[in-house]
Amino acid sequence: MWFLGPPDVDKLSAKRSVKGLIKALGYKDDSVREAAARELGYCCAVSPLAGPALDAARRARAVEPLIGALDDHEGSMRYAASHALGQIGDARAVEPLIRAFKDSSLITANAVELLGKSGDARATEPLIAALRSEDRHGYAAQVAALALGQIRDARAVEPLIAALTRG
Repeated sequence: MWFLGPPDVDKLSAKRSVKGLIKALGYKDDSVREAAARELGYCCAVSPLAGPALDAARRARAVEPLIGALDDHEGSMRYAASHALGQIGDARAVEPLIRAFKDSSLITANAVELLGKSGDARATEPLIAALRSEDRHGYAAQVAALALGQIRDARAVEPLIAALTRG
């Protein structure tokens, strides 16, 4: 696959080579795979800060491999994949991110923000659980509260009030 050493993730990102970055997700070295996931998020992000937007087809091509990376053995890879999926903002990532959110504390604020922006009520219960977690005063709870506000599910009203009154 890679005959002359590891893939140059920086070069692939500079060329905005989604195909090359996806291929690098399969490289044996965890740090290379993590960097590839991170760079896929940057180059495929739907954001004015991300520079010229890639066409939708190339962005869409990155989503499935990143969803697969949510099950990686390496925590930093799962974190990078959730971050990248949050940046890309594709609706296909909602259900896998909900599962990842339930199973791990390694999901990022970007991914939780995507869950909120999706308006998908399936995310309500896992986000409510985050409010009730031991980290309820931390960043995860803050982001979960914001996402719940975006979803606007009536089931979140009482838990949000309780979180506010707990201090």
